Amino acid sequence: MDALGRISVLVLDDDQDMRTLIQEHLKDFEKVKAVYLSQNTTEALIKMQNVKVDLIITDYNLEAQKNGLQFIQSIEQQAGSGNIKFLLISSQLPPDELPKAYFSVGSNILIKPFSREKILQKIASIYSWE
Repeated sequence: MDALGRISVLVLDDDQDMRTLIQEHLKDFEKVKAVYLSQNTTEALIKMQNVKVDLIITDYNLEAQKNGLQFIQSIEQQAGSGNIKFLLISSQLPPDELPKAYFSVGSNILIKPFSREKILQKIASIYSWE
């Protein structure tokens, strides 16, 4: 978060249309200073080495090797990642993954499809903004 309380967001989704839609939803939100887009976990990790990220919005369904929840858990295990917050998005989260998801991200889960208002409300809730 910068001195003005604005955040940098990394959007990780294998669907280009979804990445673009989320970027559009966040475009004019005064609390967001930058939005970075990644189509896979490798690209996301490279971006995170080059820019400071405050919030990661990741889809659950990403790659055969790693889903969004596994990606979140791998970031949480890294030193210095304590200030990064997460929002997990999914069109259908498998029931057996719900306990793991709630353990990792709490209620920071958003089911697709969602409106601009819903994603902004969820981000405001994550940061306790009024």
